[in-house]
Amino acid sequence: MRQHFTDDGLPHPGAQVSAQLRAFLAGKELSGKEIAITVGSRGIPHLAEMVAAMGQVLKEAGAKRALPLAVSGAFHSPLMKWAEEELAGAIEKC
Repeated sequence: MRQHFTDDGLPHPGAQVSAQLRAFLAGKELSGKEIAITVGSRGIPHLAEMVAAMGQVLKEAGAKRALPLAVSGAFHSPLMKWAEEELAGAIEKC
């Protein structure tokens, strides 16, 4: 999801993220879904506040659980299996 903030100063980052996510989720069914929230950018001001806001909006939208995960890559996902295999081959050559 690409976010478009309306104010350069971002006085209320949690509220901005909540509004953007609510707009994105409009019409989507989340009932009973478990959703992992991952962020990889360190050094972003108010990151914890924004992640908490995302979790709250996802739960309000019907998600069974919205769980923040501290990961540096999406390697917990089966969709990243190809990257794991390619990296393993590259590492073996070192």
